Formats: sequence, structure tokens, C-alpha cells
Amino acid sequence: MHPTLRLPFSFLISFVLAAALSGCYGVWGSPPEAEDPSEDAESKGGGVYAAEAGDSGSACDPGEIEDCDGVCAPADWIDDGYCDDGSYSYGGEAIHLDCAEYEWDGGDCPPGDDPGDDDDDVTPDPSVPGWGDDCSPGLNDTVATAVGVQVIDGQTYAGEICAGDTDVFVLNLPPETWASVELDISGSGSGGSDLDLYELVADGQSVQNSYTTNGYERLAVYNQTASPRQHVFQVHPYQGATASYEVVVRASAYHDGMECDDFYSGSPAEGGPCNLIMQFPRSNGTFEGSYPEHPPVWSSVRREVAYLIRWAADEVMDRYPGTTPLGLLDMSEKDGSTPGTLAGSLRHPSGTHVNGNDMDVAYYQNDGANNGDIVCPSHNGQFCTGPATLLDAERTAYFLAQIFLHPDLRIVGVDPVVADDVIEAADDLLASGAISQYQRNRFDSKLAWGSGWPFHHHHLHFSWDWEAGWYSGGSVLPDGCMVEASVVEVTKEPAFSLVPQLGS
Repeated sequence: MHPTLRLPFSFLISFVLAAALSGCYGVWGSPPEAEDPSEDAESKGGGVYAAEAGDSGSACDPGEIEDCDGVCAPADWIDDGYCDDGSYSYGGEAIHLDCAEYEWDGGDCPPGDDPGDDDDDVTPDPSVPGWGDDCSPGLNDTVATAVGVQVIDGQTYAGEICAGDTDVFVLNLPPETWASVELDISGSGSGGSDLDLYELVADGQSVQNSYTTNGYERLAVYNQTASPRQHVFQVHPYQGATASYEVVVRASAYHDGMECDDFYSGSPAEGGPCNLIMQFPRSNGTFEGSYPEHPPVWSSVRREVAYLIRWAADEVMDRYPGTTPLGLLDMSEKDGSTPGTLAGSLRHPSGTHVNGNDMDVAYYQNDGANNGDIVCPSHNGQFCTGPATLLDAERTAYFLAQIFLHPDLRIVGVDPVVADDVIEAADDLLASGAISQYQRNRFDSKLAWGSGWPFHHHHLHFSWDWEAGWYSGGSVLPDGCMVEASVVEVTKEPAFSLVPQLGS
């Protein structure tokens, strides 16, 4: 167990007891407010840094030290068996002890805080240009004059956008590697400090983008090939904004396969690399089985969930060649909170889509779109009221049969009309030998539908089984539902389209 009252930081933002919730909340009512408890540390008698706690010159109380970011934290959290990489909070603040100053939390965190300790010995890539920033038109404004960032977990770079300026930088992504590039903006990220982040292809077209009015933007990529691949990013001022910023690179090994724990020897059932929340990487092209359809700010999920969903969609593409990639919709925000938390407007009931446990996934469709479109022409805005004529029931049932193989699946929620169609399709798949009896039986125990599942006429809701390391009090959280307002995306400019065969 975790120490008493020591909860993951994301609970401060979005956890709510099930007693306050029943079923799903639609447009007829507002979800309850999330509680914001303040944690205190359990005293364990001090650790290796306890003697330094509360030194004169520090604003911290006795028994506390300043963490890597200057936030007061319990001294005895160092070398206590828990990696304090922002996953846990104290006094309402996320605590970071995963830095060289504290010897990576006294050994609790891998050096560099790399999941799986895969790239601790990475050395800078000499083929990448050095970083530079001129704060004016000229240097690093085009792909030809771009500066470089290294794919080293935790590496940061300082830059600034001045009037008329734009910044372009590149990174060389090693094989079988995931990386995210985050833009931490000095200022609110709106109005005069509104900087956006784009990934560009050779002709300058944007293949993905992050353009919110928040204080950060973030994009993620994955190289599934056997050779390094270059990615080009642009920091772009929205409507002439100016601001200084910091680029933060996160990187780790990444794999394709159903079970994340199979790739990490000795990975614990809870709290290991597979439980860490990561941003779902963008698709490399239409040859992959799935792609994140919704904005990156809502596309963070547990590593083990990302692996399972990617694998299942690839299995569908293998069985049905020519299948269009499957659209992946809302997940969580980067800290595990409900999508919309940062903007102050929740897209789902409070307490759902938290800690990277949930994902909305489009249905496979007869027209091949396979995106978050409504699959039944007749509906009342909440449920199908007629046949789901746009639903590709066979492909959807086969996809469900694959994810039902995983023992840690909690539930999948669908529209009642969709449920009838996919269960019938599952019977046909069983009869043909395409799925096992075990997979068919899981439709009876893991597929949910009914009056408590409105707004699922355009997507299914995937929910992971909450593990003890991320759960408190034995309460059962409600089923997650997308509210009507979530169907329509609100962006400052048109969203990008999936570029066919990019990176092939």
C-alpha cells in the first residue's frame, strides 16, 4: 500500500466519491464539483535528507525540504520506495524528487525518470544541430535554419518569440521510441502570450498541432521503424503573440503488443512503467490501425491502455485488409484529470476519464470513416432510436473481442442499439471460428448499455480496471459518458487531417 493519505496528484483535481454520482450526467444537469483534499505526510522518522529539512534560509517547515522545483515536501519521502515524479502530492502540490540533486529520489526513480530505465545512458545525437534562439526573424525560422533538441528524457531548452518571430526545431527519434515535446509558456498561454506548437512535414504542412489557450502545448510521436526518423516542430505565435517558453522533451522505449508488462521484466502489477500516464502518439500514416482524433490536450492515457488499444486496432486491420484507421477520442489530460479541467469546462462527469483509465473510441463504420460520427441516422441526441445503419458491427465486434482478452479491462459502454448488433456479430464470429468461446462470453460480462449510457451513439467508452495503487476507499466510480457539448470541437482554426502514408 501507499503511505497513509498519500494519493496520486491527479486525485486532487478530479476524484469524486461514487456516492455523489449515479449513472451518467447529460445536458439536463451539471456534474458535482470534484473534491480538492489537502494531503499531509505520514511521519516515518526521517530519511537520509531529514537533517537538512527546515534549514534556515528555507521557507519549509521542520521535517520538510524543497523538492526539485522548490516546493516544500516531506524529507522522509526520499528513498521510501515510491518514485515522486509528480504522481503524488503534498499540501495540494505535485512533488518532484526525481532529479540529480536528490539522486533520483534516493534511487526510487530511474535516473532521468525514464519509464523502464531504457535510455538512461543516451548520449547526445551529434547529427542534430545545436540549440539556439535569436528572438527575432532570422535564425531558426525555417526548416533549413532549424535548431535541434536531443531525445533525452527530461531535457529542456529555453526560447523566446518576439514580434514577427517564429521558431523551428528538429529532433531525431530513435527506433522503437516514444517522445513528447511540450511547450511550457511564460504567461497564461492566451491573448498576448498565446503560442502554439505544430509538427511539420517537408513541405511545411502541419501533420499535427496543439493550439489551446492554456499555458502549455504538447505533441507526441512514435517511431516504429528500425531507423532514426527526423521530426520538425514549429513554435508559432497566434495573432502576433510574444512570450518566452521552455521546451521539455520526454522520451522512453515504446512497443507494439497487447500486454505492456510483457516488455518490462519484473514490472510490478501496480505503479510500474505500464501505469504511467503518457500522451498517445500521433499516427504515422494510414497503415496503422488507429489514430488520436481529438486534440492532444485530451489524449493522455496509461501506457498499458495505449498498448492494448493500438494492438487491438492493428489486429482488426490484419484481419480486414484495407480497413481505415480507427479514431480515438477523449482520454485524460496530461496529469490524469478529466478532459476540460484545465480550461475550466469539463467534457465528462467529474470523476470519469481520470488517471488515464478511460478512452472514448469511435465505432467502425460501413462508409469506412471510422471516426466519432453518429452511427444511427435516427436518434434523439442521446440514444439511437432506429437501426445503426452506419455501424460496421463485424469489425466493431472483432475489435471488442480483442480488448476483452485483457484481464484488466473494467467495462465497455455502448448504445443499446449498437449492443444488439455487436452481440449478434460476435455470435457469427464465434460460429466461424474467428473468436474463442472465452471472448464471446466476455461480451456478456464486460459489455454495458442501457439508460445509464447516453451519448454513446457515436463512440464506445473503454474503462480500465482500477488498480489498488491508483484507487482509494473501495468506492466504485460511475460509468463515463460524453456530454452533448463534447461532440462539437471548439478550436481556433481548422484541425489537421491525417496525412496518408506519412513516414512510410
